Amino acid sequence: RSGTGWQSCLLFPVTTTTTTTTTTTTEGTYPEECLGGGWQVGDGSGGSERSIGSASSRRECMDMVREQCPDANGATLPPSGSGSCYCEFGMTGRSGTGWQSCLLFPVTTTTTTTEGTYPDLCDGGWQLGDGTGGSEKNIGSAASRRHCLAMVAQQCPDANG
Repeated sequence: RSGTGWQSCLLFPVTTTTTTTTTTTTEGTYPEECLGGGWQVGDGSGGSERSIGSASSRRECMDMVREQCPDANGATLPPSGSGSCYCEFGMTGRSGTGWQSCLLFPVTTTTTTTEGTYPDLCDGGWQLGDGTGGSEKNIGSAASRRHCLAMVAQQCPDANG
């Protein structure tokens, strides 16, 4: 370390946590996205439902359900093909004739996130002097040592000090 106008920190190795997200759906166009051959007469039954607004088409209702209710396995809409759209949770069948419903293909979701975090402590603690060897980059002003470490972790994940 050189000079006394600075403090430097030799970082411990970064701890990395990895999670992976992959969404798999059966893509296609209506009616292939519904199990059993498309929208069918009857209100979804076998679980619970939640109203999520008005849809102008079967496609819009399906998209609304996928976006707003990722755990839903069905969608319900009036027989006209537009109007109140419902998410169906635990749908196992249909009942009545005043609605139409779609049993959605299952969605498999896996999430991947890579995140590095520096420990709160430096190898040997904070030392007087500017770090030596290699190169450095000014990434802004930090309000505290902890804030400096967080800035380095976010802006320069490969840095070691």
